[in-house]
Amino acid sequence: MIWLLSCSATPDTATTPDTGTPTAAVTATLTLLDVASGAPLEGVSVSLDAESTITDSTGSAALSVPAGQPLTLLADSGDLPHRYHGMAGSEDLSIVGFLATQSITSQVYGVLGLSFDDAQGVVVAAMDLADLSPAYGASAALSTGTDGSFVFGPTLPESGDTLVDGGSSVVFFPNIPPGSATLTVAPPPGLACTLVDAGTDTVDVPVVAGEVTVAVFACQ
Repeated sequence: MIWLLSCSATPDTATTPDTGTPTAAVTATLTLLDVASGAPLEGVSVSLDAESTITDSTGSAALSVPAGQPLTLLADSGDLPHRYHGMAGSEDLSIVGFLATQSITSQVYGVLGLSFDDAQGVVVAAMDLADLSPAYGASAALSTGTDGSFVFGPTLPESGDTLVDGGSSVVFFPNIPPGSATLTVAPPPGLACTLVDAGTDTVDVPVVAGEVTVAVFACQ
């Protein structure tokens, strides 16, 4: 399961509902792929606050979001909702993600001797290079949780907090109590990893019972 992000284009404008004051806005496009087949997922609900849309035949959905503000795009297929967390900058955002089902997630947990608890949440740190390949050697730490962390190696999931060669670009933190948690990432030697457009390696992420929160970091 790999979550990727790239940035392009220039900001538009929107109107602040409370004041009517124009404010810069950018477009956030989320493209969702099936974690098992890699096929685009059509008809998945994607929302931000009161705004919502559904993915098209390419698996993509676009929403206008305020520039310079934190954003959490909620992708919900009716199975295991995923929240993609980042910071909108001055350019359009394009996020590509593999959407995992609860069944597949439970199978992965089972390999590690864990059980999926839908009263808890899941936090994921996604760390990619500029070419969208995994930033091998990058690591992540979470301020709360008792079940440790795991990554995907070349063939199987394995306990750990550091991306391994031949594996995916994500570190998973399973069964996290609902609320808020602080996620911190460390880059491979010679690079920096920061939350996309936020310029920081540390972020407070929402944790929701029965859902996955993905924080997207760019390493360069």
